[in-house]
Amino acid sequence: WSPAFQGKTIAVYERLTREAAAGGVDLVVWPESAVPFFFQDDVRQAQRIKNLARELSTSLIFGSPAHELRNGKRVFLNSAFMVSPSGEITGRSDKIHLVPFGEYVPLGRFFPFVSKLVVGIGDFSPGERVIPLQAGHTRIGTMICAEAIFPELGRAYVNNGARILANITNDAWFGRSSAPYQHLSIASFRAVETRTPLIRAANTGVTAIVDQNGYINTMTGLFVEGFRIGEVRPGSGNSIYLRIGDTAAWFCVLLTAGIALLAWFKGKRQLRDES
Repeated sequence: WSPAFQGKTIAVYERLTREAAAGGVDLVVWPESAVPFFFQDDVRQAQRIKNLARELSTSLIFGSPAHELRNGKRVFLNSAFMVSPSGEITGRSDKIHLVPFGEYVPLGRFFPFVSKLVVGIGDFSPGERVIPLQAGHTRIGTMICAEAIFPELGRAYVNNGARILANITNDAWFGRSSAPYQHLSIASFRAVETRTPLIRAANTGVTAIVDQNGYINTMTGLFVEGFRIGEVRPGSGNSIYLRIGDTAAWFCVLLTAGIALLAWFKGKRQLRDES
């Protein structure tokens, strides 16, 4: 977010995007926090991104903070924007599941001191609805960072017309650890559950392309500058999980509770008989 690095950051993404699109691509996905300024407000830098999409004739998804008025109050959002091949902004998808103590303080009005104890804590508001982004004739459900761990969110995007899932993320917090690989593995389950391919763009890795069966076709390493290219075929929007959701899981919960309750009653009756 330092003004001294904003131009340099965008220049890196421009260079990598041109290299990736040299043979022609339909969609480019940048990570969460790829744009280190308010895309809505910085006209000059925003125009660079629009010009890039127009130059390469490709749809472009990227992460940027956003803001809007709600009930007369200015709120801030962690968002993904879509720029069309003509350089027009065609959509914005806001992060719904925020990270507690990272992007907001739970019950913050009762604990105002918490934000002073945790360095870098944000003050974001959650998105209000699931909005797939349109790339050509295909809708893309964009899950931002930790949203990829929520099965119900991937299901909601696909049930709302998304036929490709995207996970844009900032995994720099994890450093060189197993966590970025775990995050990728978890995100891959969203593809399996919904039978929908997943494109994942991470600023420090792991960037990957996952097919509708959860197979990782290609991936980068950690803290290695690069990109991945692949063919992604839109999913069918048809799977058992899309139809029944977590019904089976809740049935298991009720069954387990019933068995535990039955065992408790049985144990209590045995104690009464023995006495």
